[in-house]
This record gives sequence, C-alpha cells and structure tokens, in this order.
Amino acid sequence: MTAAMTVPLLTASIAAMYAYAVLIGIGYGAFMSVDMALMTQVLPKTDGESTGKDLGILTTAVNIPQILSPVLAAWLLSTFHNDYRALFIAAIAFVFCGTFLVLPIKSVR
Repeated sequence: MTAAMTVPLLTASIAAMYAYAVLIGIGYGAFMSVDMALMTQVLPKTDGESTGKDLGILTTAVNIPQILSPVLAAWLLSTFHNDYRALFIAAIAFVFCGTFLVLPIKSVR
C-alpha cells in the first residue's frame, strides 16, 4: 500500500491515478482478508459465546481510524494549504507505523 501511495507523489496524471487505484485496491483487499483471518486466529479459545463480542470489538478497532481519518485529512489540508501531498505522506507514515504494530503477535493457534 505504501508503494501505491507514492505514485501520486511522483506524478499527477490521470494514468498515475489509475495505477494508484489498482495498486491500492490490491493492497487494501489483501490487508482486509489477511486482517480478518488473523483476528479469528488470535482470539482466545472459548466456548464460542464471547467470539462474536470479541470480533465486534476488533472490528470496531479497525473502523475507528476510518471515522477519524476525515477529520485528520481536513486538518492536514487546512494546515498545508490544500496540498494533497500531505495526505499521501501522512498515509504512508501510518501504513509504515502500522506494519510494526503486528510484530508483538507471537503466533496464531
């Protein structure tokens, strides 16, 4: 996904945005499928009653950034005088930092 987000930083053409759309679609699709699979594998082994609650909490944690990102985007655009490159740079930074947040996961069941 980081590679996809660098495309608009390098060139501002319609072809580059199509390339960005394809790359980000592939990256986000892979992330979402692997993320949900990982979530189901790291849940504690229980009688099944709390599995739905646990998945709900995990899904909420995934969706909170989607709720907050428009606010952050508006702030970044106003701070950087509507320079959309700031959004892509911030997104690259968040994706890069997010890759390190999965390192504490030792293993799955």
